[in-house]
Amino acid sequence: MSTGFTLHQLFTSTETEQFLVPEIQRDYVWGPAQLDKLLSSLRVAFAKAQQALDLQVSGADATPAIVDSFLEHHRRQRFSQHLGFIYAYHDSSYPGKAFLIDGQQRLLSLYLLLLARAVQENEQADFRTQYLTSTQKVKLDYRVRAATHDFLQRFVTFVLASPAATTTPTADAVKQQYWYLSSYAQDPTIAHILDNYTHLEKQVAQGGPTYHFLHHFVKFWYFDTGDSARGEDLYLSLNSTGLLTSTGENQRALLLGAEQESSCKQYWGGKLEQWQDFFWKHRGGSNPNADNGFNEFFRWLRILAPTFAYDIAAAAEPIIQALLEAETPRALPPGFTLANADQIMHVLQLLFPKPGSTPTDKTIPAGLLPVTWLAPTGPPEQAKLSLKELFQFLPVLAYCLEQAKLPEADRWAQLPRVVRYFYNLQRLERIAKAGTQDAAKFCSEAILLAKQLGATSTGDITELLTIATTRRVSAALLPEEEKQKLELYRNAGSDRNELESLLGQLEDGPYNSGEVKHFFFKEAIPTTTLSYVRRLHRRYFDLALQLPANKHLLQSLLLLWGDCTVQDTGSYLYEQYNYGAWPSIIRTEEGGFQAFFSDFLQLEVDVATYYQRNKQQYYTGKSISTLLADTSFDNQLRLLALFFDYFQAQDPSVDKVSLWPKGNQIGYFYPDHAEGRDKPITDDQAAVFGAETLRFWNVSDRLTSATHKCRALLPWAYELFNKYNTQGFSYQQFVEARLQEVGAHLAVQVDSVTVDTATA
Repeated sequence: MSTGFTLHQLFTSTETEQFLVPEIQRDYVWGPAQLDKLLSSLRVAFAKAQQALDLQVSGADATPAIVDSFLEHHRRQRFSQHLGFIYAYHDSSYPGKAFLIDGQQRLLSLYLLLLARAVQENEQADFRTQYLTSTQKVKLDYRVRAATHDFLQRFVTFVLASPAATTTPTADAVKQQYWYLSSYAQDPTIAHILDNYTHLEKQVAQGGPTYHFLHHFVKFWYFDTGDSARGEDLYLSLNSTGLLTSTGENQRALLLGAEQESSCKQYWGGKLEQWQDFFWKHRGGSNPNADNGFNEFFRWLRILAPTFAYDIAAAAEPIIQALLEAETPRALPPGFTLANADQIMHVLQLLFPKPGSTPTDKTIPAGLLPVTWLAPTGPPEQAKLSLKELFQFLPVLAYCLEQAKLPEADRWAQLPRVVRYFYNLQRLERIAKAGTQDAAKFCSEAILLAKQLGATSTGDITELLTIATTRRVSAALLPEEEKQKLELYRNAGSDRNELESLLGQLEDGPYNSGEVKHFFFKEAIPTTTLSYVRRLHRRYFDLALQLPANKHLLQSLLLLWGDCTVQDTGSYLYEQYNYGAWPSIIRTEEGGFQAFFSDFLQLEVDVATYYQRNKQQYYTGKSISTLLADTSFDNQLRLLALFFDYFQAQDPSVDKVSLWPKGNQIGYFYPDHAEGRDKPITDDQAAVFGAETLRFWNVSDRLTSATHKCRALLPWAYELFNKYNTQGFSYQQFVEARLQEVGAHLAVQVDSVTVDTATA
């Protein structure tokens, strides 16, 4: 083991004749983006190494040769570019060969770069001596992959024999050779070798780093896993120097170094490659490699290790606190072994299947588990999960580790239900808005509860009801609604899967935040029927509340059904109400939404038809004079809604013709704001409600001046009023005309007595 092998030393000064890429490793997949990033870092180091050194070498023995040798040594010490770890293991069946565990992408890219630079500088003879074996075989090979091995050997031989000044791109020239097979185009590794070399040819023509620099200034920390006694020394050495303590490289060195048997090292070397492949598949589009996710996994492993050594009851809260921190603990925790890492990785592979894989009944629906830590793109503090996300994930992990102890036939059947349960809980207000201390406590309790659930014979989430009879379970972890749903599922028989699916979709529906109790008006959840839940599901999603136009329509509709507002007590308006606080509007018991939806649920009409029908029902028989005398918020808004409905009917193409797009918060101003700070109401508008005419407050302009306080009809809407007022009505006459359209009636004066026309 050494912490300072140059590229030249790696291939010439070790006991290894060849480095082989084993079959278990993924393909060579680096492309131009990764190559350019590597080249950029090498060019920066190369430029520094070319600078004149501010050194004076003097003395009787300071001959030119000695001075040059000293300066060269000094440059290598100061300007060498370290490119991380290279891991390898030996197999007695292949004497003189070392199998790469990690480093294929970097090492093969550098091998191709060195080859391109050797041709550019006419150093082919030196390359043959240093980087081919005595029998002229490549020193970085794919011996267990026949096609890749054959291609790479022929490719390097062909390139070394080609003149540097040729104008034909290497890729084109290679494809014309008799030994280039058509099947090579389908091999990802071969395709990337060919494309990358062609890319590197163009890059080296633009300047450094030189063959000499690559040869002597590019360094690796090379770890031979056969040197088991040095693994701990390497870890301690790196920690003492502060090098790489935030990455997984020293973690791998430490774990592999702890294994004593050569066969075990080979086995775990393969496992490590499989694990890194897992993070490669989940790395996300913005990550060029899997390093970030793999490093985060090792951070998690070191923190979670005590769960294997101690009872989780004692370790839960320290685990949570450590996971909230960005740094990896340096002390070796008990339970930090490859075998325990394998248990956790098995769970991760279960919870996060390969992207694009075929879903099964055990597949976790997308969005129920936090995934950002699998492919972090920023600094470590951005990779860590929030306390809320830990509440989602750690109980599931504890459950899985307990389930793993059961016979294979009994495992995992209930896992999606358990994931869904804790996902729901973290959305509920008591947990979602808990302070750090309370949230950590809830998370710790959830881990213990999930551990107990995982140890039951079935692992079924409904076993929480049984657990609650034997010990006290916090209401935050078993709230009344969740208890009722578990009772429903426990007794549902063959209907259970469909009930869970329908209610789960409702829980995830717009503004429900994991709750459905507000939909059960007359019957209890535990005794509901599948037919009712089917209808409930269908009619709720008929509302399509994810569409702004549908929300605007429903806002106007709910004005006909009762109070659907939330008062903003913090405003400096005299009164202000929010007609767009949808979670409160939808989930308030006995509110306007419930009154509307209980009726809508029984019918088979769309929302637009339902709105038109209810306007007629609401206004028919009402006196226009009585309606105009009512200055309440809701009544004024209802009348304004009639205006906007009329505008929309006249010109459906007009963008955003609605009462609501300018904001949901509406209110009176303080009386002392009436002069100077408020736009005046036009005379014809004032003729309807006078000084009581409400004003809109556009919430997006809350911090701006009074010029953004608008008339009852917003300026652009008032223009529509004038445009479509073809009869030349006054504002009041226009209001009366709209009311008559929906069934309200005029009142007439007979002998000083007001009589409704409907009864006259």
